[in-house]
Order: sequence, then structure tokens, then C-alpha cells
Amino acid sequence: MASGPDFNSKTKQTLAKRAGQVCSNPNCRKSTSGPHSDETKAINLGEASHIRAARAGQARYDANMSDMERAAIINGIWLCKECARRIDVDEAKYTITLLVEWKQMHEKWISNGKPATQQTTIPLVDIELVSVKPSSAFAQFEIQFAYDIVLHNKSSAAISDIHVVRTIIPDNNKQKMLVRQPSQQKLIPFQKTINVLGPAESGNLYREHLPSYEFMRMNVTYKDQYDKLFRCTFEGDRDGLHLTTKETLRREIGAKSAFDL
Repeated sequence: MASGPDFNSKTKQTLAKRAGQVCSNPNCRKSTSGPHSDETKAINLGEASHIRAARAGQARYDANMSDMERAAIINGIWLCKECARRIDVDEAKYTITLLVEWKQMHEKWISNGKPATQQTTIPLVDIELVSVKPSSAFAQFEIQFAYDIVLHNKSSAAISDIHVVRTIIPDNNKQKMLVRQPSQQKLIPFQKTINVLGPAESGNLYREHLPSYEFMRMNVTYKDQYDKLFRCTFEGDRDGLHLTTKETLRREIGAKSAFDL
């Protein structure tokens, strides 16, 4: 008889012991066991969670896995009950890759008796302006010029909660405009939200159809896999955007306040 998709008692106990009875989320690391008022008992505040879901309809379900594989210890991660709930209600943020990384990092931390080194540098993003060749669709609207504004995740881990704001500051480009053909067409500000970008993944932010050389500033705020919040600022014109500042933000901000930065 094939075993079901749930972890058995031995697997749960082994996951808890391998994690040192501590939550594997590197931003949490709460103890998951403690004393009971009854001296003969202990309290368990941890949970053996599935990295790939046990059943269809649950977070990170892989239809190609067998029930035996779903119930195997390699598919489990030890978390506190709060983090166990969190990873299952936000599947886009807590991906399979992230959970596997958490587990490996945590077990290394336990083995070494000290925290594993976390990423302390700001995960790098880049903005590229990619020329778009004229097409029949362009001709239909008498458009002779276009480029895509593309955001690249240049780091080795996923970033999430990405908010991009473009502001137009033409006064910063006065000197350059003296040698350019002034355009009566004006660029417009815009805002863009991307839920997540994986390592080396890119996302299109905007397609610009105006040939203006107006100066623009792009603020990009985002979180890394440890929920740390960052901001990178790019400035330039249609010849290219250049990173001017990168910083770690101390306070949590939502989409609305990020757009105001």
C-alpha cells in the first residue's frame, strides 16, 4: 500500500531535530519548543511543512511527484507555526527555491553553531532601454520611434514587492538639450509594480514612444529573500539610465508610499 502525502511521526521528529527545534526562516529563528506547566511535558510550537504541497490546490503543488516523494524528508522544512502559515498563503513570495535555500542555510547554521552568512550587500538591479524596431503596428499609428524600459534582477536570488516610479526632471538636462533638437512632446511619469523577479529574470516596465531627450529619474524599491527593503535610483535620458544611489531602507513601506519616494 502506497504511503500518503503527509509526513509520518519519525520524519517530523527528524526535521525538528535537524533544525535544532528552531524555525528555519532566517528572519525568524524562534525556538519551537519550550517548557509546559506540567514538568513532565513540553510545548511544541513548530510544524513540519511541505516545500512542495501534499495535495492539489495547496501552495507549490507539483503534479509530477508521487505521494511517497511528497512525504519524504527532503520535501520538508521545519518552521514555527506562524511562518508555516505564512508560506502557504503567499505562494508567489515563498517559492520552492527560497524554501530549499532556507532549509540548507538553517541546517548549516545549526551544524556550525553560528548564523550562516546572509547576503549583506544590496541585491543589484539594472534598468536597460531596449530599442524596438518599427513594425506595421507602428506605421498604423505613425510611430517612428520606441524603446522598452526593462528592469533586470542581477542578483543570485529572487527579489519581490518591486515598485518602480518614473519622474521627469527636464531642468537637469538643460545643457544637453542645447545640442539636441527640442521636442514638443513631453514624457509622462508612470508607476509599475512587479510581484517577484527570479535570479537573472527581467520584466518590462514601460514602452516609450516619444523621442524626447528629457531627463528622467527611476526609483526602484524592492525586498530580498530575507524581507530586507532596498531602493536603487537611476537617472538619465533616452541615451541610457545610470545607477546613482543604492541604499537599505529601515522602515517597511507599502506600494502606495513607495510610489511617493
